[in-house]
Amino acid sequence: MPNPPTLAITRRDLARAAALLPDRARPRLRMEHTLDRTGTVDGAWWPRTSNLRAELPGLVTTLAAILGPVVAVGVDTAAWTDIPARITVDGHIVRIIPYAVGDSTMTVVRGRMDHFLLLVLPPPTSTAGAGTAMALAVRTGNAAPLPVLLAAAAAPDLGSQDRAADRWEDEGGALVGV
Repeated sequence: MPNPPTLAITRRDLARAAALLPDRARPRLRMEHTLDRTGTVDGAWWPRTSNLRAELPGLVTTLAAILGPVVAVGVDTAAWTDIPARITVDGHIVRIIPYAVGDSTMTVVRGRMDHFLLLVLPPPTSTAGAGTAMALAVRTGNAAPLPVLLAAAAAPDLGSQDRAADRWEDEGGALVGV
């Protein structure tokens, strides 16, 4: 079966989608800009807590505004508390598919054969670590394995967080709702 058409996502798209939510509900999300699906992951998400019921509605609202309707989300049961069987977002039911693989990912399903894979950073990750890992994860064509992406998030801060954020911004990164 052929791949779904390539999408182009800009920082403006993410900002516009996140603006639909109050500040605290805005997901800290980065998406690979072309979504050509040649990298290890299609995006990275840094939730504020491990409570899926609290975190997922904001993420799904933002993703639906960018990608279109989300019908299901596959989540790693080891990473989350309070995992519902389904949630309703903007009148649409989103099924939650639990899996126990321990790989810090989330699968977002738009349709039968249309899946996006997100790296999910642990909530206590530092701002600098999250910025580094998210920038690496969404680099077009990134083939770094998941353990490398997660190690980037856990690496000690070797400079000030301001310098790390400036470096990341210079490379085209921007956190939505941080």
